[in-house]
Amino acid sequence: SPPASPAAAPAAAPQPEEEADDDFDYIAAIDALIRATRPN
Repeated sequence: SPPASPAAAPAAAPQPEEEADDDFDYIAAIDALIRATRPN
């Protein structure tokens, strides 16, 4: 079945494990930044 959203497509594509880890770290860092800067 297709990805739930277009944004999910790149993550579903096959890629080297190292690159996937880097992408995950990047997403986690952005998520942390958003959480840290979001008003309570």
